[in-house]
Amino acid sequence: MALIGILHYSLPPLVGGVEGLIWSQAYVLTRAGHTVRLIAGAGKAEEGQELVLLPQMLPGHPEAQSALAAADGVPPADHSLVRALRSQLQEAISGCDAIWVHNILTLNLHPFLHQAVLDLIGRGAPERWSLWCEDLSGASEFTKDLVPAPLALLIDRGATLVTISEHRATQISKIFGVPRSDIHVIEPPVRPDWFGVDATGLDVAGRVGALRADPFVLVPSKLLAHKGLAICPPLAAALRRTFESSLVLITGAYSPHEPAASRKILRALKGQASSLAEGSFGIASDLFGVQPDTKTVQDLMVLADVVFLPSKEEGYGMPIAEACAVGTPVLCSDIEAFREAGDGWATFFEPGATAADIAGLIEEICVRPKTGARRRVLRSADRFAEQLLELCPP
Repeated sequence: MALIGILHYSLPPLVGGVEGLIWSQAYVLTRAGHTVRLIAGAGKAEEGQELVLLPQMLPGHPEAQSALAAADGVPPADHSLVRALRSQLQEAISGCDAIWVHNILTLNLHPFLHQAVLDLIGRGAPERWSLWCEDLSGASEFTKDLVPAPLALLIDRGATLVTISEHRATQISKIFGVPRSDIHVIEPPVRPDWFGVDATGLDVAGRVGALRADPFVLVPSKLLAHKGLAICPPLAAALRRTFESSLVLITGAYSPHEPAASRKILRALKGQASSLAEGSFGIASDLFGVQPDTKTVQDLMVLADVVFLPSKEEGYGMPIAEACAVGTPVLCSDIEAFREAGDGWATFFEPGATAADIAGLIEEICVRPKTGARRRVLRSADRFAEQLLELCPP
């Protein structure tokens, strides 16, 4: 595994988009077994991460401000602050297999640090460096432009250029003369804790294949006859005729009052599912040997593309209200209790609808722009981790 140095002016807990992105990078890298060394002017590291604080990296540091006030244009390589920063950074990155530098070469906040980093890249092995551009002085009306760094030359010599959106990639290409094909785009993730999913929920979702499923259809139901669960295995088969990686997952809690009835339904469902494609259908309580607790069900509901409720009868539709609260689309049987709970949010299917009919309704829900946008955000952390790890040295 690699030692990866990450450079920026500041780190969390200071608030900022780049600071948040660095937190996500460090989290992904450490979970993958890499060692992370955070190098900045201020901030903190999480447990297991190395931290090097160099206060002169802060644009607001008194020495930087004093030097900037006296400077006339681009600071020379032999300026005392450039030399000091270069020496400190040289020691800080010692032993790193890769160095990821954020914004320092594209944002005109600290020209002395800018020059020191350029010198280090030029003197060392450019292929070790990934140049991240989140902010761009040359494209902003609100920051003073700087003399552009020779990004095209650095890339020709082996450096990697990364940005956070297609919009920013187009701007970089125009300003720095870098071919668009040489710019990697990795969108920042929305952290799972932002929408309330904890590590246990992510672990369960990963183990059942929910994070890779498209779509992920959750059935948050007990194993009871009136829940209408017999339609779920045929639905899983019907979905696989349209989607390559669909998953229908029943949470499958046992009734504390009728455990024998729940066991009977479990056996029947497993018998129905015996011929289904692997990974297309599951019952969480059977897969794990324990019933998912309330928090895990909530996390799965947040991550689901659709909550499916095929009950024959109910007194109310609490899962519909819960799904509405977390923004997950609902498809449910057209019964009075569900109409009362889900009017304005749920989509209803008629009694007698076939598995193919229901699969068609799920497809309609999944192609809605809002559903697609929601899915993209919910899966952003997974996609981010995959793209990020591709940048790491072997």
